[in-house]
Amino acid sequence: MTSKIVVNNIEADSGVSTVTFNSNVERGTSNLHSVGLEAAGINVLGADTPIGTGATIYDDGGARFSGIVSATSFVGSIDLSSDTSPQLGGNLDVNTKNIIFGDSSNGSSDDVLAFGAGTDLKIYHSGNQNYVSVVGDGNLNLTSATSTVIKTATSKDAIVCNNGGSTDLYHDNSKKLETTSTGAKITGNLSFNSAGQGIDFSASAHASGKQSELLDDYERGSWTPQFYNARTGGTQLTNPSNTQANYVKVGRIVYLHLGVHGLTKNWAGSGTQIFIRGIPYRSYFQHNGHCVRVGYFGGGGMGNDDMNVYANLRQYDTYMELQKSGGAQGRYEGLLWEDIHWEGYGNLTCEMVYETDQGV
Repeated sequence: MTSKIVVNNIEADSGVSTVTFNSNVERGTSNLHSVGLEAAGINVLGADTPIGTGATIYDDGGARFSGIVSATSFVGSIDLSSDTSPQLGGNLDVNTKNIIFGDSSNGSSDDVLAFGAGTDLKIYHSGNQNYVSVVGDGNLNLTSATSTVIKTATSKDAIVCNNGGSTDLYHDNSKKLETTSTGAKITGNLSFNSAGQGIDFSASAHASGKQSELLDDYERGSWTPQFYNARTGGTQLTNPSNTQANYVKVGRIVYLHLGVHGLTKNWAGSGTQIFIRGIPYRSYFQHNGHCVRVGYFGGGGMGNDDMNVYANLRQYDTYMELQKSGGAQGRYEGLLWEDIHWEGYGNLTCEMVYETDQGV
């Protein structure tokens, strides 16, 4: 049913107004009040209808709003691209959906989630890289009431910071470094990338002549002594079969051990001075007076020691020279093998500590 109402010459107490009101009402109820028209439904036919100064209803059924729009809910799509400063009046519920950001081209303005008055904290994605970026001088604080955990591959611990406890570093989900109340504890070995690096003791007290407080080397192993009858060249003597030769090196200091057993009296021949080559690190300075213990077994099986035998290391050489005291003016002189009067089998042992300039 369609009705057409024409109203002319409406009189009011304050004067006379002439108004023509045409209304096509379909399936609804309309009431005319002193404050306006109440209608159950409005059809806009043939033209766009502005409503006040903030909204327009278009004849295609759409509505456009400017300024702040308040509503308990919206149905359909909302165009926010034209609003340069959209605002929320409450919490935004994503309703099991996602807020999707594209790749950021520069991490400064486009496709960036920014926080702070100066947008100092930014979270964004670019290519195959992900960023949490603090712009400026502020700190990035990650806090937790229990533990803060950084993982790789979703399940492998990388860094675990325990509230009120240790901070742990992991390699492939295996803990390697743990801080303690007194320092740190390492599981495994501590290694350095290159020579010259080590443990720095510069915080400790030192003498006025100190040159370095860096402990940069430790090594231990064995060495192969070679017995010759000359410093260089010469003839190599038959190596004794029962020989022990070890060393320990800490920084520039070398501890050397040599033990030879089962030597015969005529092993080196008459008139032969013994030089032992093959020490693992050369001597940085000349070292004299390292005691060599020579033991032998007499016919009665009793052991005797000759403590007047010494080993000498010359500077920058990698051999030791056996010497004895008692030369002119108490000097050392070369020890001949025949000077050691063994009747049966004898032993020769030597321990020395010297400084080297190698391996540091």
